[in-house]
Amino acid sequence: MKLLIAFFKDKTREISLYAGTVGIFIVVAFLYNIRMDALKYALLLVILWLLLYVITEYHRFRVHKRTSRVQESSGTGLSGITGDL
Repeated sequence: MKLLIAFFKDKTREISLYAGTVGIFIVVAFLYNIRMDALKYALLLVILWLLLYVITEYHRFRVHKRTSRVQESSGTGLSGITGDL
């Protein structure tokens, strides 16, 4: 659960951008009297696209956090590398 909260904190910018975009679409549709059926269908497609994006980004985020935690615990991070070049 902590990892999911960290993920959403990391993606705050993208979430707010999406919410603003959806808000603009809703306001424009209301002002121009566009049929809500068409708008609902378009929003459903956008939500499905966003869901796929969030799932793939969360997977990358989780893998990155897991590998960085393993490197910290084993001491194999790049900060410990010394040598002559």
